[in-house]
Amino acid sequence: MLSDESLRKWASQRVKPYDPAMIQPASIDLKLSNQIATVRPEWLHNPVETFRVTPELSLFGEPRTYDVYVINYLELVLLSSAEYIDIPHDVSTVLYQKSTTARNGLNHLLATFSECGFHGNLTFEVINLSQKPYIIRPNDLMMQLVLHQMDAPAKQPYDGRYQGQTGVTGARLPK
Repeated sequence: MLSDESLRKWASQRVKPYDPAMIQPASIDLKLSNQIATVRPEWLHNPVETFRVTPELSLFGEPRTYDVYVINYLELVLLSSAEYIDIPHDVSTVLYQKSTTARNGLNHLLATFSECGFHGNLTFEVINLSQKPYIIRPNDLMMQLVLHQMDAPAKQPYDGRYQGQTGVTGARLPK
């Protein structure tokens, strides 16, 4: 895990846009982009089979922009980082939710792991477990990125179906 001084140097070269205020003692704060994807109403009547997702059966609709969005109780949404991340071949990352949003009822279901070599905006899912609506806006600080230095560069870094994604990106079928 990298410390703030190492994170400052790393992020200034690999996180766009870079803001020095985003550096924490052991993580990098990330801002929300202005894109969101919500669950399709018709999805409730169609089962999802992970490796047979078609555009008409995908859980989430097309991403759209927002200025203010209210996440209602038990609503699941896809969001993304405003920052474009370029992970080198000798670092992997884990995206965690900031504790303040978690303590207010939002839940990032799983830590988002990014392989070395990945570059793009980070997409993540959030559900509101509070019984109160939760308001989000672009540039809100909701997530933090933790970097793990690997003992050597990977011989086969990530080059998968999410490489270079921009904005909110739903599930993609394997090639």
